[in-house]
Amino acid sequence: GFNYSNNHTSENDSIVPRVGIEGRLNYPEKFLVASANYRETHGLLLDTFAGRGYNLNLTGGLRLKDPLDFLRKLFHDDEADKEPESGDDHIERSPPPPPEEPEAADEEEKLPDTDSLRQALNDAFEALIPDKKEKPRPEEIEEVKRHVVVKGDTLWDISEKLLLDPFLWPEIWQVNPDIENPHLIFPGDVITLFFVDGKPVFQIEREGEVISPPVEMVDLSPEEMARRAEQIRQKVAEHLLLFEKGLAAFRQGDYRAAREALEAVRKIIPADPQVNYYLGMIYRQQARYAEAAAALQQVLQVEPENIDARLALAETYADLERLDEAIAMAREVIARAAGSPQAQAAEKLLLSMLLRKAQQTLASADLSDAAAQAVLAEGRELLDKGDLRGARLVLEGLAQRVPDFAAAHYWLAQVYLQQEEPVAALMQLEQSSGLAPDNALYLQALARLYQQQERFAEAEQAYMRLVTLSDDPAMRKDAERQLQMVRARQLIAAGSLEAALAEYLELLDRYPDDVEILAAIGVLYEDLGQAEAAAQVYEDLLQLDPDNVDVRLRLAGVYERLVEQAQAREQLAKLLELELDEETRRIVLNRLGLEQGLALLRADRLQAALAILEEVQALVPDDPLVNLNIGIIHMRPHRFAEAEAIFVRLLEEDPRNLSARLRLGQL
Repeated sequence: GFNYSNNHTSENDSIVPRVGIEGRLNYPEKFLVASANYRETHGLLLDTFAGRGYNLNLTGGLRLKDPLDFLRKLFHDDEADKEPESGDDHIERSPPPPPEEPEAADEEEKLPDTDSLRQALNDAFEALIPDKKEKPRPEEIEEVKRHVVVKGDTLWDISEKLLLDPFLWPEIWQVNPDIENPHLIFPGDVITLFFVDGKPVFQIEREGEVISPPVEMVDLSPEEMARRAEQIRQKVAEHLLLFEKGLAAFRQGDYRAAREALEAVRKIIPADPQVNYYLGMIYRQQARYAEAAAALQQVLQVEPENIDARLALAETYADLERLDEAIAMAREVIARAAGSPQAQAAEKLLLSMLLRKAQQTLASADLSDAAAQAVLAEGRELLDKGDLRGARLVLEGLAQRVPDFAAAHYWLAQVYLQQEEPVAALMQLEQSSGLAPDNALYLQALARLYQQQERFAEAEQAYMRLVTLSDDPAMRKDAERQLQMVRARQLIAAGSLEAALAEYLELLDRYPDDVEILAAIGVLYEDLGQAEAAAQVYEDLLQLDPDNVDVRLRLAGVYERLVEQAQAREQLAKLLELELDEETRRIVLNRLGLEQGLALLRADRLQAALAILEEVQALVPDDPLVNLNIGIIHMRPHRFAEAEAIFVRLLEEDPRNLSARLRLGQL
C-alpha cells in the first residue's frame, strides 16, 4: 500500500509506499501475530527522497476462560492436588526396558569345565606314570660271556664260542622262547650268555637297547601304588593351577603368559578341546591365525557340535582371507544353531564375507563370465538376507563392471525397489529389458513398475509384448489380466468412469474371485454414487478376504453414508478384532465415538461423554485409552473408588502406562 499527503502550508506533496508481511498463528488457548514492514518517503513535486523506515512487530497472548483461576494456578506451588480439566487423547507410556543382549559367544566369559579337565589330566598322568615295575632278576651264579656279532657269523659259530658245543644251539634257542627269530641277528648286536637258576639265558642288545628277552613287569606294591596315586594327584593339581593361571592372564590381556601356560598344559593333553579352544582364542589375539585355526580344528575333531569353536574358526578363516572356508563355516554355525547368538554373529560374518568376496572378485583384472555369475549370486544372497546396503554395493559394482549383464541390472532394480527408489529401479529394469528383450521375467517387472508409476501407455505396451512373448501360461494369463486393468485405469484417468466400470465387470466375469478387481469395482461404484452396489461388492470381497482392513473400512464408510449405523459399527467392531497398527486403530476408535466422547469431556459434558465412551467400551472392553478416559470422568464428580479400580487394572495390564499412573497419583 501507500500513503499520499499534501501540505498546503509548504506546498509539498509526498507519497510513502510500503510493503510488508504478516503471519498469524491461532490455537484454542493462545495466539501469535508477527509482522514486518518497509517504507520509503518521496516528495512528488521536488522529486526528492526523504528517507526509509522499517517496522517489526510481534504480538502474542492467551485466551482465558477464567483469568482469576489462571492467576491462582500460576502462583500456586502445590501442583499435586490439581484436578485434571480434560480427558487424555493418547496413552503416554514409559520407554520399554532395553532388550536383554543375547549372551554372546565371548571367549573371555566362557566358563571352563574344570571337572572334565581334571579327568583328562588324571587319565593322561595315569598313562604316563607306570603302574608296574621290572621284575628283579635272580642272582647270576656263573660268569657272563659276551659276543659281538660280526658279518659272517652263524648261530653255529656263536654257540661254539659261548657254549663250547655248536650242536647245543637249537636247544638253547628253544629254552629262550622270547627270542622270536634267532636267525634275525645283525652285525653289531651284542649277545650275552648267563645262567639263571642253572639255565642258560641269552640276551641280545641292539644299539644299546635290550631287545631280548623282554623285561618282565610286575605290579607295584600297595605302598608304591599309594605313592604313585599321590604323585598323579600332585601333577593334576599343578596343571589345573597352570590352566587357571593361563585363563587369568588371558582375561587380563597378558596373552604371552596365557599362551605359555596353556601350551604347557597341552603337552600333557594335546587333544583336549578346552585347552585348544582357549589357545585358539589367545592365538587370535596375537594375530597368530594359522596356529589359531589348527587349535580350533582340533577342538572340532573332538567336539563337532562346539558352536563357539566353529564360529571362532569361521572368524579365523576370515582373518586368514580364506573366504570360501569362512563362508562355509559360518553357514554351518547358522544351520547347527539357528536362532542362537552364535548364529546371529555368524549371519553378520557371512554377510561381510559375501560382500568382501564379491568386491575382491570385482577388483580382479580379469572377470570371467563364471566369476560374474558368482558375484551375482552373492549379491542376490545379500538381498535375500535383507542386507540392502551390501547387495547394492555388489550389484552396482557388477552393473558398472559388466554393463551388458542384464541380470545385474534386474536384481539391482529389486534392491532399489526395496529401498523405495522407484525411479532408479525403473532405469535398471529398462536396461535389463533392453539387453534381454526376450526375457519375460524382466519385461513383467518393467510392466508392473510402469503400472505402479501410472505410466499407463508404457505399461500397456509392455503387457502387450509380454502376452506374445511368454511361454508360461500363468504369466501370459496374468499379463492379459493386467493389460485390461491398465486400460481400465486409463479410462479412469480420462474421467470415463462408466467405461472403466464396464472393463472391470468384464474382468470380473473372467476372474470372479479376484480381490483386486472387486476392490476396484467397489471404489468405482462409490465414485459413481452407487453406495448400495459398492456395499454389496465389498461384502462379497470380504467373504474372500475377511482380514482386508482397507475394504472393511470402506464398507463401514459406505454404511455410514447410507445411514445404516448398526452395520457400520458392526464392520468397525470386526476391524478391532484384527491386528491393526496404532494409527488405523485410532481411526476406527474415533469413528466409533472416541473422538466425540473426548470432545464432550473437554466441554465438561460428563454424562454425555460417559454414555458414548461406554458404548465404545462395550465393543473394545480392554482398550486402555477408552478405559483411561472413563476413569477420568469418574474422578470429576469424586467417584474415586470406580476411578481407582480402572487405573489399577490398567496398570496391572501394562505397568508402563504412565497416563494411568499419573491419574492414579492425582486421585
